[in-house]
Amino acid sequence: MEPAAISKKITARLLPYIAFLYLICYVDKVNIGNVHTRMVQGIGISEQKFALCTSVFFLGFLLFEIPSNCFLKIIGARRWIARIMISWGICTLLIGSASSFSSLFILRLLLGISEAGFYPGIIYYLTMWFTEDQRASRIAMFSSSSAVGGFVGGMLAYGILQMDGFLGIQGWRWVFLLEGIPSIVMGL
Repeated sequence: MEPAAISKKITARLLPYIAFLYLICYVDKVNIGNVHTRMVQGIGISEQKFALCTSVFFLGFLLFEIPSNCFLKIIGARRWIARIMISWGICTLLIGSASSFSSLFILRLLLGISEAGFYPGIIYYLTMWFTEDQRASRIAMFSSSSAVGGFVGGMLAYGILQMDGFLGIQGWRWVFLLEGIPSIVMGL
């Protein structure tokens, strides 16, 4: 088989999958902004405390980005990325149960820690499959799914928020409960 045909086959199999993973990642990142008003009211926290909870995600992300990628190299990209997906999905689900500032703060910090290493891990994974001159276009294809994730996240949140009161659960909680499941499933 010709190298170009092999690359084309790898691209056709691998890129849609990892682009979908990144789309899920991005949907999980933007969901807190999509439920902002209802979440603040539902938990009963101030705008300042909400902003702090939103920001602490990036602290966990920043502090654990490098260690996460060190583990990725030791454990292997496939298993480590699966761990990242499962743990961030669990954190997302748990955010749906947050009932106070402290619980939301801790869960957002854990979400940042859990998700750390995903993007650079995928980039590293791509280096295993594509030559140097092929990588830029493959990374661009993969990264473009974040724009789709912003759109999809907003549309999903709008639809899920309509479930407000279903089974006695607030709509903003449903957003986290339902949007955490795909991360776990795709990590398995």
